[in-house]
Amino acid sequence: HSWELGLSSTKVQKIISVFGYEGKEALVSCSYDEGYESYEKYLCRNDCGSDDVLIKTTQGSKNRYSISDDTNKQVFTATISNLNKNDAGKYWCGVTRSGYDYYPAEVKLKVVTGK
Repeated sequence: HSWELGLSSTKVQKIISVFGYEGKEALVSCSYDEGYESYEKYLCRNDCGSDDVLIKTTQGSKNRYSISDDTNKQVFTATISNLNKNDAGKYWCGVTRSGYDYYPAEVKLKVVTGK
């Protein structure tokens, strides 16, 4: 078990590469371990401080972000719509839990400019 896997840990479980076209949307799908089905999930950027959290499953949708959780497949999906170049960069899939949050994956988002 990976206990206390905080962002300070060097062992990231996996890195997901996502790309989307400018003005369109990007889908970030994060799978998580069994046992976390009922936990709140979220997508955050950079260092994942409280200001970096973009969308939580308890919110459903907010601004350009929406999120859904398929507990049968243990996958949650965050959608970023109306992409722009500033959206490119590093994100994290997060699961809220007491103590250290659980980060199933790091996400690298690339935004491609359309023709």
